[in-house]
Amino acid sequence: MATLLSISNTLAAQTKELSLAEAITTAKTNNMDLKLSQLQQQYTQADAEKMQNIYQPQVALSATGMMTNVPLNAFGSRLQQGSLVQEDFIPASLNNPTSLTNLNAQLSIQQPIYNKDAVVYRDIMQDMAKAAEYQSIRVEYVINHNIELLYRQLQLTTEAMTVLAKAKTTAEANLKLVNDNYEVGYAPYADVLAVELRISEIETDISQQEKNINAISNQLNYIMGTENGIIYTPSDALHEDISIESITDIPTDRSDYLAWEEQLKASEKNIKAKEYAIAPRVNAFASYELNERMDFSHGQHGYLLGVQASWTIYDGKKTEYETQKARIQLEQAQTAYSKTRSHDEMQLSAAKDRYSQAKTLLLSAEKSIKSAQEVLRIRQDRVAEGLEKVTDLLTAETQLSAAQMKKITALYQQHIALSEINMLTESNLSE
Repeated sequence: MATLLSISNTLAAQTKELSLAEAITTAKTNNMDLKLSQLQQQYTQADAEKMQNIYQPQVALSATGMMTNVPLNAFGSRLQQGSLVQEDFIPASLNNPTSLTNLNAQLSIQQPIYNKDAVVYRDIMQDMAKAAEYQSIRVEYVINHNIELLYRQLQLTTEAMTVLAKAKTTAEANLKLVNDNYEVGYAPYADVLAVELRISEIETDISQQEKNINAISNQLNYIMGTENGIIYTPSDALHEDISIESITDIPTDRSDYLAWEEQLKASEKNIKAKEYAIAPRVNAFASYELNERMDFSHGQHGYLLGVQASWTIYDGKKTEYETQKARIQLEQAQTAYSKTRSHDEMQLSAAKDRYSQAKTLLLSAEKSIKSAQEVLRIRQDRVAEGLEKVTDLLTAETQLSAAQMKKITALYQQHIALSEINMLTESNLSE
């Protein structure tokens, strides 16, 4: 008994009530795909910021100490130190110099002046950073949609459990009725067995739905980034007061469309960048250098200033081929974008149709429930009087359960269609 109580308490501790809003909020904080998307956005932004500095100077400071008796190095070091004397030009001194120490300190600066393709690449990275930002927004919408799909499945399964519980209560009442008739000789024992079989079928269905709830809960835990093992019960019910009348078309400023457009801008600029690859480049450079002996007995300093202009006149048609590839990549991106928009319009139309079909199914299910309830009541009365077969009673009870399942399935399909419409149009009609 104590063991059973412990298991019961453990299961209770693992069960948690969950609202759709809470599930979405939790995923916004913990979902791994969303985090990866945000990190990609930060990475792209960092690249864009790096490219803002293409005309910033590069400054380097270096210091080198050395000792040598290599003739050429020794003579050069004396020359840089300003310590050459007449005796250093004697052949014997040139060929066999004494060991010499040298400390070289150098400050160098490189300053880009003109680099056209780098400017274009800077603009490309800005476009890519904006695209990543829009794409991150889109990922959040898709994750919200996936969460809602799971949450609606959880609602459907929970509602199905309620329908099955009512069906079991009705079947147990029918069993009592048939048992009473059996005891007074109005019904054969086969009728009792038939009702017991129906109860067993319902219990099997309930067990399967419990497994489904566990599976859905595990998927919710994964997408929300929470610990595995928590079993959820929905705090929100499937409601009927939803409408899509305000939806006409997919907005042109949908986040992923904006991302596509930024990527297309970047692809167009990439063509220019390839063309500018052979454009002239101009860079300035300067250095200040100090050379001293290690004992600081001799030394001098000097500077170097200059400007370098370079221009690739011909690169073996490499730029031409790279530009051609960039044009093809742009055309591919434009085609993919058009395909995406066309496919999304088709999906929106299909989702609207599914919503309308579900609405029609819902009205039909509500009528079926009323009819099935009345039929079941009549069958129960007639069986109690011994005027009806138990098989007819079981059929009536099964039909009522089927009609109730039909209703919650229609509600589920309505919400699923609405969620897809929300995702395609980036709206929140269900709120």
